[in-house]
Amino acid sequence: MNSLKQLLNDFSAFPEIPERENESPGLLEIAGCPHEENVWSNLLAFYLNPGREHRLGNLMLNALLEAAKRNTPEAHGACPRQLSLSPQSSSVLNRITVDREYQTDTGRYIDIVVRSDTFVLGIENKVNSALYNDLADYAATLDRLAGTGKEVIKIVLSKYPQRDPGGGFVNVLYADLLPAVRKRLGLCAGYADTRYLIFLIDFLNHIENILNVNIMTDNSELRKFIIENEDEIVRLSELYGKFRVCGEQKLRRVWALMQTKMLEEKYTTDGRSLTLTKNFDVDKSDGGKTLIAFWNIEFGDLHLEMQAYIQRGYNSLLAHFAFRKGMEYPAIKRELDEKGLWMRPAYENFLDSDENEIASDLQSQLDDALAYLAERNTTTQL
Repeated sequence: MNSLKQLLNDFSAFPEIPERENESPGLLEIAGCPHEENVWSNLLAFYLNPGREHRLGNLMLNALLEAAKRNTPEAHGACPRQLSLSPQSSSVLNRITVDREYQTDTGRYIDIVVRSDTFVLGIENKVNSALYNDLADYAATLDRLAGTGKEVIKIVLSKYPQRDPGGGFVNVLYADLLPAVRKRLGLCAGYADTRYLIFLIDFLNHIENILNVNIMTDNSELRKFIIENEDEIVRLSELYGKFRVCGEQKLRRVWALMQTKMLEEKYTTDGRSLTLTKNFDVDKSDGGKTLIAFWNIEFGDLHLEMQAYIQRGYNSLLAHFAFRKGMEYPAIKRELDEKGLWMRPAYENFLDSDENEIASDLQSQLDDALAYLAERNTTTQL
């Protein structure tokens, strides 16, 4: 542990690496989401699907598999060689499906899954976050989807190298994907929808700027530090990944401990029923993946959620209510807030706190809020 502390102390001594000056901001910079993994994955999924409106056919799919040193889809018979065939006229292209956030059997999510008649491709996209995912679980899901006779291709696509990802996954760098895409653009541009071609070129330029390769090339001291401390850096990254998984698993256990069946029975009356449905989602707005647990609440005419999520730092849990459609009932939100029920103070020591006590406290918050809603629903108009 002392060696990791020393590593952090040594790293903090380096001056902050400046971002490359960009005189002409692209669409992602203008939109304020230049580093968001979710946005990058959405764009990739769109261009990986040969049947979408971009009319670039299998360009992105071929480029990615070339960067992964795999056979291209043409070799699989998954896509036509003639790019003049439009997606609408090609039944082969239309047999390829692309899914975002494909759920595994254990409730985790694979960023992108591409399926065809001959292969299944799974992609875990890494922009800024560490590789902490359970790739063995992802691999098991991909193998199950492929069944027998289909090739399974597993890729971790990342800005920076990921050493030995595991689970049969291979690491592909964006720095390797970009030239594989660009060399195909000249052949495909004439068939593309101009709007989506411009979007793709802007995305490629954006990635090149984000990679900021000249900064690392010019910083010999930082390069030397990374080379000399590679093992410790990898170890720290792995520990951080396990730390995040620990927090997410605890949140799932807390949610499972909440006894909500009794609440459904307690507040279901003539003319008004209460339904509570448990779900989990992933928030990627901060470049990483944060698990959000929530109860869908259908209470008469009211539709809202009780959400709990781990905040940045992964040792703080925040629970609050939210209406499904923004602020449908501002008076209800205000009154719940005044009663201290809309949002409870964060559990600052979530990982060290007893999960039974947290579950009991959250259930009490839900019960008190439902009691208020039941009373309000019977005495006033919503």
